[in-house]
Amino acid sequence: MNELEQRKRIPYLLEKIKTANENNPEHGKQALYKSSKIHEKIQTLDDNITRSITPMLEARFNYSALWINAYLDQNWLGLDDIKNYKNDAVLMEWIRLRLENWDHLPPATVKKSCVAIFGYNPYEPEETYLVWPEDLDGEPAVWRYYGADYKFFKNLDSFLTYVAGEKRQDDSGRAQ
Repeated sequence: MNELEQRKRIPYLLEKIKTANENNPEHGKQALYKSSKIHEKIQTLDDNITRSITPMLEARFNYSALWINAYLDQNWLGLDDIKNYKNDAVLMEWIRLRLENWDHLPPATVKKSCVAIFGYNPYEPEETYLVWPEDLDGEPAVWRYYGADYKFFKNLDSFLTYVAGEKRQDDSGRAQ
């Protein structure tokens, strides 16, 4: 899929997710907030390092900034929220627990400069991370943690395709 197709597909998938949320009475209330501007960079867990906004991420953040209750009680953060993630005590606790107890997978197994928080559940430790290959600025992988399990997606398109119900498995290759 080329860059132009990706830029069109991401908003399509996001709109599909939003509509599915609205049509599901069990989903609960969602809220989307528009960003006043798109930054050129996204903050990583390393305070001194930012990553370039990729075409898929640009399409995502052009669609909305903060998205409350986007998927299974997770709030998908806007760029300003990601930049200021340390100001959220609950989120900091979830990240700390993930780093301490999941030392065999990202974010613990990669440099903090290769990881950014994407979303989290404010009620229990469930987070979604963007993970870049070391020293590269291509599209990041997406790691979603919940309970005692995780899902891995090779990029944002794959993750959103799964969330939108257009595919049934993640990209980990392990038994589901």
